[in-house]
Amino acid sequence: MTNHQKKSAALAAGIFLGSVIFILTLLCYYSGSYAAAFLEVVRSIYVIYTININGAIIGLCLGFLDGFTSVYILLTIYQIVEKRIK
Repeated sequence: MTNHQKKSAALAAGIFLGSVIFILTLLCYYSGSYAAAFLEVVRSIYVIYTININGAIIGLCLGFLDGFTSVYILLTIYQIVEKRIK
């Protein structure tokens, strides 16, 4: 796995997670209850996140950072293990 592939996968994961949190926050804010249980879990992880318009933007940013860094670290560990096995 090349560094370009690693960065691309991490970028895709960050965009996906950030977008999911953003969209679900807006749906919950306008509907009142859609995905509220999931967003309460998100709120317990991201301390500055709230279920409102500003929280949607904060959730987008934090979700992107979390998804990007998590997948990048996971793929780096995978790359190290893969090299040691060969």
